[in-house]
Amino acid sequence: VLVPMYASIAAVLTNCIGNAILIFGFLGAPALGVAGAAIATVISRFLELAILAIYAHLHDEKCYYANKCFQSFKIPMDLVRSIMVKGVPIMVNEFFWSLAITMRSQSYSTRGLDAVAAQTIAITVFSVMNVVYIAVGSAIAIIVGNQLGANEIEEAEDTARKMRAFGVAVGVVMGGLTAALSPVLPLLFSPSDSVFEIATFMLIILGVSMPFQAYCHAAYFTLRTGGKVMITVLFDAAWMWAVVVPLSLCLANFTPMSIYWLYTLTIMTEVLKCSLGVVLLSKVKWARRLVADAEEEVEVGTKHA
Repeated sequence: VLVPMYASIAAVLTNCIGNAILIFGFLGAPALGVAGAAIATVISRFLELAILAIYAHLHDEKCYYANKCFQSFKIPMDLVRSIMVKGVPIMVNEFFWSLAITMRSQSYSTRGLDAVAAQTIAITVFSVMNVVYIAVGSAIAIIVGNQLGANEIEEAEDTARKMRAFGVAVGVVMGGLTAALSPVLPLLFSPSDSVFEIATFMLIILGVSMPFQAYCHAAYFTLRTGGKVMITVLFDAAWMWAVVVPLSLCLANFTPMSIYWLYTLTIMTEVLKCSLGVVLLSKVKWARRLVADAEEEVEVGTKHA
């Protein structure tokens, strides 16, 4: 996990420096404005790709999957089928989840431009404050995935349980920090008085909800790591469209409710989702070795040959 981190740091630094040079025309470069920002972003992404690709090919003892990966571009249909079965539902889930978030934001916009501006500020700040529990979800995928691959089922279940608890603890700390700094952080964006008031309130609500969001995020990655793709879809995108989107649209269009109550009720649906996550993880046997089926297929094919 360190190499991708170094690659990301290099990309971010390159993007920042490139933005300064190409947007404003520093160091004799032309001032390209928005086009300069786009060029700097593309350069930084190619740099990140180069770091990862070069490392993978120079360390074949660690990255054995990179050996001869360009020797042939033929992909066995069995592998394609396996990837599609597991991958397509996840892609569909991400698409509809993003669309649901957009619909929820649209409901806030019915309360005026101040609400839109305030939400933009709140989400921007929250995206910085929640990176820690987001990282816990990625860690679950890596660590628990390794244990499941090694057929250490009980160890994987114990690790996932502890990491979910750690994620909630992180959510409590970062959520408290978000709520405590809510009167200060919006000032970075020089908002009007009304936008500042709404953004401060939204950050308090997001801070209170962060432990619940942290658990939901960890539960999502736990289920996904165990290969429970359809349950993951039901827990994520289907929940948004069955509960959050109808609630937000109904409250926005059929009640005179203020943005304060509208925002509170829609965000705090995370409490109900958290309860659903607890039930799913206790009732569903999510921990299983995903590579077992592939190994069995190889063994059967070998016997037939």
